[in-house]
Amino acid sequence: MKRNTSAWIILGFALTAFVSVLPSKGNQVWAQRDAHAVDPKLETLMKRLFPKGEMWAQAEVADERPEIEILMDRLFPEGENEVEQLEQRMVDFSGPEDRPALYEVLEVNKKNNPLLTEDCRRDAARNAVVTLRDAKDMDDEAAFRMALKHTREIQAKVMTKGISYADYLKHIVECKDFCRPLVAHLIHCHVASVANHEHGIVLFDYDSDQVRGYAARGVIADVVRRLSRDSERKVLLVGRASRTGQLRYNKLLSGRRALAVSDVLMEKGVHPKRIKAMWFGWEEPQIDDWIAGEYGLGDEFPQLGKRQMNQSVMMVIY
Repeated sequence: MKRNTSAWIILGFALTAFVSVLPSKGNQVWAQRDAHAVDPKLETLMKRLFPKGEMWAQAEVADERPEIEILMDRLFPEGENEVEQLEQRMVDFSGPEDRPALYEVLEVNKKNNPLLTEDCRRDAARNAVVTLRDAKDMDDEAAFRMALKHTREIQAKVMTKGISYADYLKHIVECKDFCRPLVAHLIHCHVASVANHEHGIVLFDYDSDQVRGYAARGVIADVVRRLSRDSERKVLLVGRASRTGQLRYNKLLSGRRALAVSDVLMEKGVHPKRIKAMWFGWEEPQIDDWIAGEYGLGDEFPQLGKRQMNQSVMMVIY
């Protein structure tokens, strides 16, 4: 099945370009694969984590693409300055014992991301448990119990002794039998969801949260028109910043950018309840050449570069 992807991008200083992409079947983000045989007992156990819906019904499993593995490798920064900054930040999360929030530390994975459906979260958990099962050569129930035990142990460590953000990211990257595939699936799901919704990007100057006039008149105004056609639709704003400079500052800067776009939308008549804002800062998924291609921005990426493309707010109509 082919999918339609509509994207808008602001280019230069006075030009708004509209991009429409129709990828071939082989370029799809998701691939349908046969479901693994699952012990009925495991379905009951998994519902303790995901009580709503059927856990194993026709789950789509993320295609094993090298691009997502490269992205996962980037979760833990290589630069000494970045690592030092992350070592000074402690992980802070909470969640009920039977549904740990360990994997919601990354902004993209948090429950307030409307593009990550319950189906996606269930599929991610299922995929990770099956990966663990196959890696350890154990049955479904044993794999589930090992995954839950591991998650609780890490969460207990965070709650009692604490763990730095650097150690947290390093653990996710190195825990290849469970944590890594779980987080990879969630990030992949977000990227796929953006690509399959109408979306547009607003670019910002370096170290700026000022929305340019042509952006307000162009791509933002177009979002307003699209929202006016259907009162049920909403828009998600995803603020980003590059990894240049202080990471904490860039996280706040990406938030200011998202809120600046939100202000323009409201000035143009969009009700606040129809606007959802998130900000990733420097965190993955940063827009690289692969993600730019998925978002219909593959031709623009070489011209703008990774830093400029991530000084942005992605607007996603859902």
